[in-house]
Amino acid sequence: MKIKVFITACVAAVLFTYCNQKEDLQNILSASCYWDILDKGSPHPINSCYKFRGTGDCGFYYYNFFNKKKTDSVFLFNDDDVVVPNKWKVINDSLQIRANKYHVMRYNADSVFLTATGKDTMVLIKNCATYNPKDK
Repeated sequence: MKIKVFITACVAAVLFTYCNQKEDLQNILSASCYWDILDKGSPHPINSCYKFRGTGDCGFYYYNFFNKKKTDSVFLFNDDDVVVPNKWKVINDSLQIRANKYHVMRYNADSVFLTATGKDTMVLIKNCATYNPKDK
């Protein structure tokens, strides 16, 4: 009898922890800041970012450059005739961003480490200094 109670308590604790982690990641990402995309394989490691909203919408933005230097202002990327859903959601231990699915390796309040294939790593870095001039 004690073993059944212990196993039930352990399962409940694991489920409670999992649900809280999912909610925490959703709350962290939907803060009012932009999330820089750090791609180590790119010649310019940070040139774009995401903005996640609590409604499940997200935007993909590029940084404005002036004299070959990145500024803090961004513009919404226009996908033209390519239909990409501007949505995001947390699914189990994965994060789906605009139809791309990433495994969440680890995260905290300022960064999220993602992988798509197991060896390609992308890091999202919180950046509250970024702004979109069209939002003003």
